[in-house]
Amino acid sequence: MTFTLVHMSDLHLASLGGTSWRTFLNKRITGSANLLLRRAFIHRPEVVQVALEQISQTGFDHLAVTGDLSNLSLDGEFQLVRNLLSSFGDTRRISVIPGNHDVYTPSVAKDHRFETYFSHLMASDLPLHLDHSPYPYTKLFGPVAIIGISSAVATPPLLATGTVSEEQVQALDRILAHPEVRSRFAVVLVHHHLRPMNRKLEQPFRRLTNASALLEILVRGRVRLVCHGHSHRPSVWRAPLPDREGEMVISDSGSSSLAPTPTHRARGTFKSYQIEGGRLTRITTYQYRPEKELGEGVFLVADEHILVS
Repeated sequence: MTFTLVHMSDLHLASLGGTSWRTFLNKRITGSANLLLRRAFIHRPEVVQVALEQISQTGFDHLAVTGDLSNLSLDGEFQLVRNLLSSFGDTRRISVIPGNHDVYTPSVAKDHRFETYFSHLMASDLPLHLDHSPYPYTKLFGPVAIIGISSAVATPPLLATGTVSEEQVQALDRILAHPEVRSRFAVVLVHHHLRPMNRKLEQPFRRLTNASALLEILVRGRVRLVCHGHSHRPSVWRAPLPDREGEMVISDSGSSSLAPTPTHRARGTFKSYQIEGGRLTRITTYQYRPEKELGEGVFLVADEHILVS
């Protein structure tokens, strides 16, 4: 049996309509400046729509979106993404987690605005999540277990760091030891990256503060695949598992909404993972191509890794 998981991230979709000016008397002042000068032009909902339509026409089993669905944590942005994802129909085939842009201010985090819009995509099959939070949630699909955790925390302006709370880390440890998970191919969804970024000057401002502790739990729990975002650039790296039981693949899908402009040449990407016989056998990266001869745009295969154990 082959299980196909599709991975998108960092949509950063913006929607300012109907927003009061008082909403911006906080960190959103700097965020909205960045939006108006840059992000609104390069992160495009029509690119996401193309990706979703293309994915829906394939034989995928599950779609995971690893955070930063919104840009400023505005209700209009959450509703926009919710409407786009609703085109899939069967919400059980979709999992989402928040990124730092989805808890942009302390009030958004306190009011659980992200969860208000997307709790239906985070229903857990195991009652091991925290009493006051939907995380970590666990979804069981045949030979695969998908576990969503949150590294999203509200930070001061110009910071985009993340932290997986100690309570979540302990709960994740229990989940990974559960027989229903141990008997399956375990996939963990988290927004922030687990190793330092190549852009060293940015690393202190965008890092996962307890990456080492989380990585230790993931390796000990024999997680096979970690899907994340945050850097906007697709990447893959590997960590060995104990007792020569193979390796854990840690994969960034890149931003799935990027449209090239005269001053910004990056293009949106998403990935698919084929899981077969308890192993990850193939990773495929798709990249957005807006060329006129292809019509309004299409995602084409840009890279493919065939894994041999």
